[in-house]
Amino acid sequence: MTSNQIVIPIFYDVEPTHVRKQIGSFNDAMAKHIQKMAAETDANKRREMAQRIEGWIQALTEVAGLKGMDLDGRSETEFIKKIVKDIYRRLQGQRRSLSKRLLRTSTVDYNYP
Repeated sequence: MTSNQIVIPIFYDVEPTHVRKQIGSFNDAMAKHIQKMAAETDANKRREMAQRIEGWIQALTEVAGLKGMDLDGRSETEFIKKIVKDIYRRLQGQRRSLSKRLLRTSTVDYNYP
């Protein structure tokens, strides 16, 4: 991923490898989209659909390769608590980083000739 956004993959009741390799229900869903694309008679629409499907495959593969969280036999409540704690921890780190940057910019001498 090339942006400065934080992505936290959450695998709820699905194995990350199924997402990465598009197997199981992910394979079924992709197959339906591919069949729909093959049935399209308009070449431009078919090309657009092919590009969209390829983008989905790449995105799913990339996201599933990131370190994420999965339910892994825990209760939903504990899983949600873990997600909230992780996000809170990340936001606190960003807030401290922002405070340091703001402090640095506030010490600049604007009267410099």
